[in-house]
Amino acid sequence: MFRWGMGLGVAAALLASAVSAQDFKANQVIRDRVTIGGKQIPLPEGEWRVAGYGYSSIKDSSFSNLGAFGSVENIVAFRRSGNTIDSFVEINTNTLPIIDGWGLSKECLRTDLYLTVTRFRTGFDGACFFIKRTATGATNGSLKAWVAAKNFAQSNRLELPAGWVTVGFRFADRQDIVDVRFHFNPATRGLPAATPTADPAMDPWGDEKVKADVAKMRFVEELSVWGTFVSGYFQKGLRNQLAAADVMPMPSAALLNQQRPDVQERLKALEKFRAENALTQSQFESQRNMILNEATAVDAGGWLSHSVKKNISFRVFGSIVDWMLAFGVTLSAPISTALTASIVAVHSVIFVFNDRYWDNYWVEKGRRDGSQTVDFHYIGDQPAPNMVVSHARS
Repeated sequence: MFRWGMGLGVAAALLASAVSAQDFKANQVIRDRVTIGGKQIPLPEGEWRVAGYGYSSIKDSSFSNLGAFGSVENIVAFRRSGNTIDSFVEINTNTLPIIDGWGLSKECLRTDLYLTVTRFRTGFDGACFFIKRTATGATNGSLKAWVAAKNFAQSNRLELPAGWVTVGFRFADRQDIVDVRFHFNPATRGLPAATPTADPAMDPWGDEKVKADVAKMRFVEELSVWGTFVSGYFQKGLRNQLAAADVMPMPSAALLNQQRPDVQERLKALEKFRAENALTQSQFESQRNMILNEATAVDAGGWLSHSVKKNISFRVFGSIVDWMLAFGVTLSAPISTALTASIVAVHSVIFVFNDRYWDNYWVEKGRRDGSQTVDFHYIGDQPAPNMVVSHARS
């Protein structure tokens, strides 16, 4: 009895410790990384100050059946440059683990952003990042952390810009999810402010204006290189594997010629295996070249749904077979062509509707895997058309 009571006491103490560890205070300084929702979230070098903390929710009503498992911890932290906010981070992560996956953000599938990159996407695991513009004024009332952050900025007389260039990261596995968005102020980097304008033709960060401006284009490219460079930190943080040496840099041109940290670690591990004679020299060279020559494969995306794409590929082969069967019966090429065209038209419609039905059926049953998307309430939660630099999968 004493041992049981003692065990409960220890458990209660650990629980109390865990709760207090999540009790972030306004103006609290955080560096290098922060633990929230049981996950390590890496932060770029420098001093970040907590501006708001609270709980949010999943925006998609399809996930309303998650209940408490859909509770999302949300934190906002500022990085200052004098009295101006140079950048801020918006962190969302689940409080409790689920058992059948989360999926990617819809942002990762858009083709109207500066950049979208899908690193991997399997049945339950997914990783992507994107670059877009965010308007400060478009906020959602359910974001208690953001309400607190705006009050924090006002009470401390901090200048809060109206627009930002945002780099968002999404990492998810079967149980947990990390959704982090870094918002950068171009004005503190010698560039025009990213303030939204009513007239798209006058927008300094619109498609054509960015393409024609070397400095703006270089900034977007630096952010894209940075996103690729630091993605491995988030993957490690999701599994609580960040080490003291894992300090994430701020975006800069200096990263253009540096090797990604995850590549460095894999090469070191490979060299260790070779030193221990676990690999032959030819195996070592082959695997080393595979790591060094990894390239991002282009994924065009586009407006066609997966159902339509699958139907097109299926009907190309099916139509040939249908025409041959029809010709074998009618011995008439025109009649066979007409019959095949009718079959293609009818079966295409049936195929797409059937495929969409099954997708919706499984979503309603609560199946959440890599083919699904889920989003939270975000700062600047509105569509913001931007140019497309690329839509890629690595």
